[in-house]
Amino acid sequence: MNWKKVTSMLVVFAVILSLFCFPVSAEINVEILSPVNGSICDVSLSSIEFSAPVGAQAIVKLDGEEIAFLTSEGENSVSIADTLRIGEHTVSVVVFDEGSSAVAESKFSIQKSLAKPIVNETFTNGANDGWTVEPDKKVGTAADGTDVYIRTVMGEGKDGDENGSIGRVIAENPTLRNITVNGAKDGFFIMKQFDALSGVIELEYDIKILNPGRVDIETKNSSGTFGYFGGQYLFSRGGFYHGTSIPYLKGEWMHVKQVLNTYTKRESVYVNNEPVSTKNNIEAHANANNLTQIKFEYYVTDAYTDAQGFYLDNVVLTQTDVLSGYNTLKYKASDESFVSADTNVISEPARVIKLESISPAAVSTDISELSVFADGKELAVSSSRLDSAGAAVIEFAENLPDGEIVVQMGIRFPDTQEIVKYEKRFTVNTEEIGLKNVTYMKNGSNCVSARQLKRGDVVDAVITLSNRSLQAQTAVAVAAIYCGTRLCAITAAEISADAHSESTPQSLSVMIPSDERYAESFSVECYILNSLAERKALTKAYKLNN
Repeated sequence: MNWKKVTSMLVVFAVILSLFCFPVSAEINVEILSPVNGSICDVSLSSIEFSAPVGAQAIVKLDGEEIAFLTSEGENSVSIADTLRIGEHTVSVVVFDEGSSAVAESKFSIQKSLAKPIVNETFTNGANDGWTVEPDKKVGTAADGTDVYIRTVMGEGKDGDENGSIGRVIAENPTLRNITVNGAKDGFFIMKQFDALSGVIELEYDIKILNPGRVDIETKNSSGTFGYFGGQYLFSRGGFYHGTSIPYLKGEWMHVKQVLNTYTKRESVYVNNEPVSTKNNIEAHANANNLTQIKFEYYVTDAYTDAQGFYLDNVVLTQTDVLSGYNTLKYKASDESFVSADTNVISEPARVIKLESISPAAVSTDISELSVFADGKELAVSSSRLDSAGAAVIEFAENLPDGEIVVQMGIRFPDTQEIVKYEKRFTVNTEEIGLKNVTYMKNGSNCVSARQLKRGDVVDAVITLSNRSLQAQTAVAVAAIYCGTRLCAITAAEISADAHSESTPQSLSVMIPSDERYAESFSVECYILNSLAERKALTKAYKLNN
């Protein structure tokens, strides 16, 4: 066969193809409703929701594996059989009918929250274990000349229980002649200390503020630096939530929830289950990490004559470690240094990888379970460990092969003995020349699934070659059709790319035999060889299957 003539003919055919727009039906659409692209989901995610035209055929794939083939009912739900591992995942939905097809893809992340209770105090029957209160303090003089003090008192709790709340109030309720103010203000507090906390910290409490007065929830970190929980005080002297025009209830119980993420520097505040404010970039006025105390502090309103102070009940403080997976991939280069693979692609031979996590809890123990797969085949691991920063360092028996690599790990946490399961996917591509992309067409229309193929169909594989070498490269592109494992048809053509460039897309056309001896269950593969003489495969095949 004269391969130069074949190549010339196919180049002409590719140019002709480029002058036409392949018909894509506007009537067939598919949308992934959940999980949406870019979303962060909890490990409890149990289904995939998508919409597609009624009666269309739909294939649902999770991380490249088919999990459902169904006829669309319009709104569709597909169950996820197993709990997904922490890390990044991809779901794709392929929809087709007799004349057209469509594909939707969603990349999402799975994370897991590990909540640890730190404080849970109801103050029932006067209980205040571990709480520190300021001594009684003289703040004013009554009209009759007697002294007026701020005192620590037990009051009726939110739920009506006697002595069910702890308060710091001006206990007497006289008409004050004056209030002694230390500088610009005078304050009094109730305080709780604990071991250093970081991560997502959730503080809930019931509070009753007797009259307008500024209330802070102050923090201190392990370095002794003070700040505000959430970066700013919450209740202003004017009777509003700080930074808002929303008034707070005076003399009535309010349920407050403040969620502070010390890593993202973000806080959200809810009062009586309604959102009040969200603050970002709060580091300048709050402790970044390692909080060791919270202090409820009330500042006296100068010359205010009515009762002042607050009562506190049902204080719950929870630390939550959000395990978001191993976010950074590095590999050991020839000089023994670790190089970041920023796009999750390793482009040179590597036997040792390092997976880094922003989840601090991962530092606490070691790798309990580990399996690594390349195109479904398990790879031999020589050693694995967690280093002092919590990074997983894995050494393989041989250099990683080209293709997609899937790392599945289990990390046991000593507090609960729970094994938390992670997954990390990345690609190894060390070949200088390979397939950049392959798009399949059937009888002139987009083809996204081998289930669309029938006897007599003409399949076009539009191929783009990638060349990362320092010189121009020529290879033989092959498109082959299989019925099961039986080769039905094959075609080939030379394809070239200049140094550090991609080739012009070129189409290889091959017809599925009409012979009824072939069952209508076909697949297509495209791959490249270095030459027809040596027939060395340069990259793995691009497959069109179910």
